[in-house]
Amino acid sequence: MQSSNSTLKIREDEHPGPWTLQRRIQEAILSAAAMLPANGLLSRFRYQNPLHGLEHLPFEQAVRLAADLHRSSPYPDGRQYREKMDRGEFDFNDVWGVLQQDCGQGPDRIAGLIDRFDLRLTLLRLMIFDASPDPGPARSKRRGLFRRQRDADPQTKSDSPVEWLDQFHPAVSEDAVSIHVAAMESVSADDGNPSASVRRRNYLRRLQQVCETGCQLARGAHRQNRTTAGPHGRHSWLRYGDILHSETGVDINEQVQRILVPLLARFLDQGQAQWQHGDRSAGLLRFFADLYRPTLMRSHGWLAASDRELERLNEPGFDPLASIEDSLRQLQIADEDVDSELFALVHALPGWTGAVCSLEKSLEWIPWPAPPGTLFELIALRLILERLAITHLLKTDAEKKSDQPQRLESDNDGFIESGLFPALSQRRLALFEQRQRGERPQDSMRLYLTAQVMGWSPERLQPLLPEDWRALLDETERFGTVEQCRILQDAVEARQRRLFLDAIAVHSRRNDRPHDNGKTEQSLQILCCTDPGSESLRRHLEELDAAVQTFGTPGFFGLDVNVRMPGESHFSPQVPTNVRARHFVQQLPAYLPDGTLAGSPQLQKRSRWRDFEFSSTVEHWLSKRWLTRLLFPQISRGCISETPTVPETSGHMQLDCFGTVQSPEQPGYTIDEMAEIVGQLLSRTGMMDDFAIVILVVGHVSHSCNNPWQTADNCTFCRGRSGGMNARILSWMANQHGVRKRLAASGLVIPESTVFVAVEHDTCGDTVEYFDVDYLTPLQQKHMTRAADLLDAALQRNAHERCRRFEEVPLQISCSDAVSCVEARATDLTQMLPESGLSGNAYCIIGRRDRTKGLFLDRRAFLASYDPAADDDEGTQLRQLLRMVIPTCADVNLQYYFGSLDPQHYSSGSKLSQSVISGIGVTCGPEEDLCVGLPLQMVEPHDPQRLTCVVETTPEILESILLADSSLRRLAENRWIFLAAMHPVSSELFCYRNGRFEQHLPRRSQLPEVTSSEHWYRGMRENLSFVSITGQGCRSNRESQS
Repeated sequence: MQSSNSTLKIREDEHPGPWTLQRRIQEAILSAAAMLPANGLLSRFRYQNPLHGLEHLPFEQAVRLAADLHRSSPYPDGRQYREKMDRGEFDFNDVWGVLQQDCGQGPDRIAGLIDRFDLRLTLLRLMIFDASPDPGPARSKRRGLFRRQRDADPQTKSDSPVEWLDQFHPAVSEDAVSIHVAAMESVSADDGNPSASVRRRNYLRRLQQVCETGCQLARGAHRQNRTTAGPHGRHSWLRYGDILHSETGVDINEQVQRILVPLLARFLDQGQAQWQHGDRSAGLLRFFADLYRPTLMRSHGWLAASDRELERLNEPGFDPLASIEDSLRQLQIADEDVDSELFALVHALPGWTGAVCSLEKSLEWIPWPAPPGTLFELIALRLILERLAITHLLKTDAEKKSDQPQRLESDNDGFIESGLFPALSQRRLALFEQRQRGERPQDSMRLYLTAQVMGWSPERLQPLLPEDWRALLDETERFGTVEQCRILQDAVEARQRRLFLDAIAVHSRRNDRPHDNGKTEQSLQILCCTDPGSESLRRHLEELDAAVQTFGTPGFFGLDVNVRMPGESHFSPQVPTNVRARHFVQQLPAYLPDGTLAGSPQLQKRSRWRDFEFSSTVEHWLSKRWLTRLLFPQISRGCISETPTVPETSGHMQLDCFGTVQSPEQPGYTIDEMAEIVGQLLSRTGMMDDFAIVILVVGHVSHSCNNPWQTADNCTFCRGRSGGMNARILSWMANQHGVRKRLAASGLVIPESTVFVAVEHDTCGDTVEYFDVDYLTPLQQKHMTRAADLLDAALQRNAHERCRRFEEVPLQISCSDAVSCVEARATDLTQMLPESGLSGNAYCIIGRRDRTKGLFLDRRAFLASYDPAADDDEGTQLRQLLRMVIPTCADVNLQYYFGSLDPQHYSSGSKLSQSVISGIGVTCGPEEDLCVGLPLQMVEPHDPQRLTCVVETTPEILESILLADSSLRRLAENRWIFLAAMHPVSSELFCYRNGRFEQHLPRRSQLPEVTSSEHWYRGMRENLSFVSITGQGCRSNRESQS
């Protein structure tokens, strides 16, 4: 792995002009901030790859570097992989294939003893067998071998081989055992044929002594890659605060955090606090100086010398970069350590610092954004506080040792120059050098176990030179625990990826057979979001009626729109993070039939029970919504009907899509722009003709109680907001006469009888809300009734399939009970997992639905419709679609991937200990960092697997798109995702590897077939394999899929 210093340090020749220390500080801070978590506000959760700052690196290198930066373990331990192997998720054949591809660099022969491939395979066998809960079967086989040798040799005594076997590692093969037996017999002859226990002890001691001696010889020579320097300098984990904490027991970081966290909570508050203090527009430093006046500062002992610092903060033209430079000078940070020191400072509170960066970049749509430059002010303030805390601690420690009080200078310089800081700096360097010289006792043990598995006797190892031992140790260290787990994880993913590609290849050939699609005049067409939650809904609709056509598209429906709902002061973008929203649409209240303005304060929350004039006691209880929901969640759901003062989505709201003359800087859509958007969407998805009478446009949202992470379950393509608004805007556009007239002029004719109806699907309670259905014609109403009945039936089946993922729900639950179950989870205040969300996502398919219709994908696939026949030879529409789909899907996948692999560092922990703070995030305590990532309850059920994306196009077109789009090419070439092309004519699959497309050859020719989805998933909770749903009788069983 190349040095990570090259990835973060700024080269002078890349930036012309004078290279000052302040400029270097600025670049280092911005570079470190690029690696901060950036999920945005809790009310607008956005998925993002936790390692987004390292996407320019190959995946394996980025994961290893991130583990060094965060001091984390990037993969689970061997025990979990052993469990996966026992469950049949992968085997040694998969490990063999991945390892063969991985061993292409460096010398093949190590120390003249073993090939690199064999050595690494041996280390993997050691890890797998070490994690085995019961290695008995392997030992039993070896016992059988020795029993056969004992029976064949009448001279063998009963106490010789069998008792000795238990000293071998379970991974030792029979051939290796035979070699060791022969070596043991030679030892026995030299020692006068002692007992079995003596032979065993002598042989193993001798082997272990030889390995220990070899390790000592190797340490005498220069070891390759032997350094404990952090990826950002010599002392990236040896900061002053850490050293003082280990030696004095006083945690400087905790002291500083007690000041910074409440300060940032006040400064960044988005309306949760009832009282705002100070002028936030003046900046963080002025806000701090105003808040912590000298009288308050003296309440903290270590802040007693801060008078001058406060005066400096209030000086006109105070420069935070100059303050950072001054603090680094006073702390005597060497020039070569500046980058590592600043990186550690930026990542000391990654949650709050990431929130500062997000609020600095969200000036247009955040009520109270952070002023530009807040990040630099935060680093300057933290350095000032750390300097004050360290100075006070050193002074206190010096007084204890000298028994004489020392005067604390107000300017600090005199105290720093007294010699205490240089002593601390020398102590820091000494600790670094001590870690460099540190020996690793596990080296000799690793070689000892390797010698057992490979059958190396002491006589064979003794002639090795120091260079040979060094080569062995270098290779075992290079292929350490992290690399071994990486290979095992790659093997798991390779197996699942191969099964998926095989299923796509087999099922698409099956669907290529001539068949009658059964399309009639009463067919329903439905346009859903690409998110995996829509996969099961589309599948159930198609099972209920084969004439139904379903399509998938990103949930913002191609609208580059900012939306403002009633009661909101700002417009909010409802587009993916890589799309810029340029238009503005707002939803305005309309008049109800009784003349009341919808959303007016006159409409208060009412209870149906109040119409019956119950006693004041009952009325009082029912008015306490939280108490009723807590004690009687199902009763409250059925009895309390609310009319919100400001409805978020309602059929009584009218759309303003044209913008206003008073706000030319906030333009709406023109008729020509509407026609272009609708035309591109219909053409891209293949909806060019044979339009149904009713076309449902379904956006989705998630409503649940007491769930601060609710927006993470909303539409991922709308930045954590409801996709129902986008569905309503698109439907309104498609129904406009002027839009249809312009589409007809371009050759896309939509019949007058066709109507687009917007639907908002609540994925938590599996309920729907229809918009703008008051003006349907009688013919449209007739088809709408049938469409609503069909959708209700599909929602019941969808709820039933979802319930199998909930551990507390019986597997044999009925459909009606499943509907009640998901509705109850949505209103239960104590529910930690109202819905499974996007857990399990692993695949993405971009192409015609005919390719995958009837394929059971287990709610794990993003589905986007694309008709290659409607595109040009350059794939213009495909290029636009890939830019919309792949980055967002990759961010979702990688957010779950790392959160499930390493929940300690990439998830926010359990919801039980979290509380919302400042309206921007959650914490686990009043002075703790903001929690980053998804909560543990959401990532626990996820099976980590990088996204595999299949695109229906030719390899040539897809390759040209990758060459033209650097962001997509970076994701594919660096293996953050896996890309495959499906030829539109031949259905052949081509996988993107090492910069080129290689044909995928399926290992199977058929898939199991079942009559319905329920026949496959009923009674099962785990991820299920792929099957074809035919409705023609089940001709195979679950065990036939391997």
